[in-house]
Amino acid sequence: MTPFPSKEELVAATVDYRDRQFSSWIEGRTQKAPDGQGALYEMFGALDDWFNERDKQVCPFYGCYFINVSAEFSDFNHPIHQQCARHKKAMLSLIKSHASKVFSDEKAVITISEAIATLKEGAIVQAHVLGDLQAAVKARSIVEELMNARLES
Repeated sequence: MTPFPSKEELVAATVDYRDRQFSSWIEGRTQKAPDGQGALYEMFGALDDWFNERDKQVCPFYGCYFINVSAEFSDFNHPIHQQCARHKKAMLSLIKSHASKVFSDEKAVITISEAIATLKEGAIVQAHVLGDLQAAVKARSIVEELMNARLES
């Protein structure tokens, strides 16, 4: 008897494991930086280390596990797709928690957080699909410009 009666239960367990592992790693990396801007910039430093396999605390880079798995379970209502969506929502929440230390206006926090999350996801895709191992560095530069422009306005 196998510990997982079905392929879906096995996949769900791997998504759960990867979520805990990746979340712990990225939170640990951002906690090493000053709250707010520093932590947001460190998130992209962590991604850069991941893409270039400089950090052994995270799995080797083969793209985003959650994007890959959710593509296999593409029905938005499927429990495994929902697991992947929860991971992405948790990452957005982490970003928002740091953005809220920089901006007091809730609309600014939401706008900047969504932009940063989109740049984070885009960097992962660029690194994986195009082999652009500088994608996180490029995305961080854009984040810096966005945040500075918002702070100056």
